[in-house]
Amino acid sequence: MCSTQKQKDRVEQIIDREIYANQSSLVFEVLLNEHDLYEEIENRYDEGSCRIEEYLIGEAEVEEQAIAKLDEQERIELAYEKGFSPEPHEIYEWHLVSNWLANKLRLFDEPILDTNYGTWWGRTCTGQAISLDGIIQQIVSTLK
Repeated sequence: MCSTQKQKDRVEQIIDREIYANQSSLVFEVLLNEHDLYEEIENRYDEGSCRIEEYLIGEAEVEEQAIAKLDEQERIELAYEKGFSPEPHEIYEWHLVSNWLANKLRLFDEPILDTNYGTWWGRTCTGQAISLDGIIQQIVSTLK
C-alpha cells in the first residue's frame, strides 16, 4: 500500500473515531446566541503566523528579508507595533469532537469551544469533505 493510501486511511480513521457529529445549528443557535459563549471560543481570532506574515508584507510593507531574520515572537511584536489587529475566524461549521482531536486542533490555532456540554471544533472552511481539510491532513502527517 502506498503512503498516500495510508495517509487517506489514517485521515478517515481519525474522522470516524474523533469527530462525533456536525452540530452547527446547536452551537450557532443555542450555545452562542442564548448562552453568549463567544468569549469562550479559543483561537477565535486569527493571530497565526501566516496571518502575521501576510500583514507584515502586505499592509505594513516590511521586506521579506527583514521578516525572515525575526523569530516568531519578534514577528508578532513587530506586527502589533505596526498596527496589526487580528480578525475573528469566519466559522462555518461546528463539529462535536473528542478531547484528543481538540488538543491536536489547538496546536494549529483552530477555533475550539469547550464547555460543560462538550467540545466543538469551529471549522473555518466548508463545501468539501472534512477528509480534504488541510488542517486534518496536517494533524495526520504529525502522527507516527
